[in-house]
Amino acid sequence: MESVSYFSYQNYQALVSAVAQKAKAGDADAREDVEFLTDHFRNFVSYVDGVCNSEVGIHFASGSLDGSAKQDRITELDRMRSKHHDAAIASVSAVNKIAAFYGIGLIYTGDPTVRRQVAAFCMEVVRVLFDNRR
Repeated sequence: MESVSYFSYQNYQALVSAVAQKAKAGDADAREDVEFLTDHFRNFVSYVDGVCNSEVGIHFASGSLDGSAKQDRITELDRMRSKHHDAAIASVSAVNKIAAFYGIGLIYTGDPTVRRQVAAFCMEVVRVLFDNRR
């Protein structure tokens, strides 16, 4: 099965450079954009973290709890994962809007209404940023 990429790392790098240069030059709006973008990228990481926490929690709940306690725990874990996913969905649109404002192409290249694409994007962001860390 061929893997589809939804994260334009090249556009991400261009956006970081454009925003950072303006912020460094004293542009107050660009300084706010740095915080804005940082918060939205944290949502992508939080979704991946939420999936991991959910899966681990479900495995342990399944093995250690019974009945309604087990179901309540799994329901809560699913609710939290969904909350993180919804935040990531909102963030892909926000990040692409700010990229457009700076004249940069799409950061998220998928369809924001397709939850699995947003999920794949979040995982790709984490993987690519991890692979390219300094």
